[in-house]
Amino acid sequence: MQAIRRARMPLLGKILLLALAYLVAGRLALLLAIPPGFVSAMFPPVGIALAAVLIWGYPLLLGVLLGSTLLNLSVGGPLSLPVLLVASGIALGTTLQCALGCWLIRRVVSFPNALIDENLPVVFLGAHDPASPESHQRYEKILNNIKEVKSRDGIIVAIGNENETDLIESSDHFVGLSPTNEFLLPILEVIPLQLLAYHCAVRRGCDIDQPRNLAKSVTVE
Repeated sequence: MQAIRRARMPLLGKILLLALAYLVAGRLALLLAIPPGFVSAMFPPVGIALAAVLIWGYPLLLGVLLGSTLLNLSVGGPLSLPVLLVASGIALGTTLQCALGCWLIRRVVSFPNALIDENLPVVFLGAHDPASPESHQRYEKILNNIKEVKSRDGIIVAIGNENETDLIESSDHFVGLSPTNEFLLPILEVIPLQLLAYHCAVRRGCDIDQPRNLAKSVTVE
């Protein structure tokens, strides 16, 4: 078995990326602004900021604040303390607006999925029999599910065939298995799952040899 771990974009990179996107989209939107050029009927940066905070979390509000401040400074004339204060004040209002919008969306429609976030690993069993069309069809469905979880910034732990590039690239942590017959796959898949359960229990400080409530789940005659 081969374990592969992929790097994730750091938080600072996401913040800077959002700030840049906000600035560029804002400048493009101001091309449609009503004279003298400070009010636009369409302002995509707010939607971009809202989507980024919903997907990546509230720390991205720093990117909204930074991007909005830079945008206001770019249209506010020569840099001075009064201009900086006004630009920062407008940016703060935009940031609070974005935070309130995200809170309402999460509260009302539960987006993103309450069971998936950037701290929750999701384990996928993606091993399949290359000689079986039905097995490959189930594998394609698993790939779609992985992309769905990935879009919500979930942590992907996948167990699959060692030569499946799509599965490896979509996973943060990957355990490769040798391709085999579909009826033998559960025997191979259960080994890394047992090891995962064992190490999770150890890290939680659980007693591996004497699990709690064992008598309630096992009947001895």
